[in-house]
Amino acid sequence: MKYLSDKKIICLILILAVFTIGYFIIVNRVSYAFSSSIDQDELYAEMIDTIKLASTKYAEKNKDKFEDSNIMVIKVQDLVDNKFLVSNSEGKVSDPRNSNDDLNSTIVTITYNDNKYEVKVDN
Repeated sequence: MKYLSDKKIICLILILAVFTIGYFIIVNRVSYAFSSSIDQDELYAEMIDTIKLASTKYAEKNKDKFEDSNIMVIKVQDLVDNKFLVSNSEGKVSDPRNSNDDLNSTIVTITYNDNKYEVKVDN
């Protein structure tokens, strides 16, 4: 009777070991499936493109500011304040290259020539 009980314990330990090893292998492979392969510089370039698009829309809505000069200088914070750019819950536009930095103080220069807007983002 003791012999049969020892076999059951050994079988249970082996089954537990196989399941544990399988669990770690599966979790390791699945965790890499959710990792991001997007480069931080690519995300930053997309953010700059978004800022340029929002700046163009801002300039179109504020054409009267080009009466004195064909150049308008704003900050990203102006785009956030006027609801042309979405920010996080703290009102910050995060820098994709470093999550501790924000782009709110970034200067945007908009030039209006021949009914076209040229936007330059100082980075």
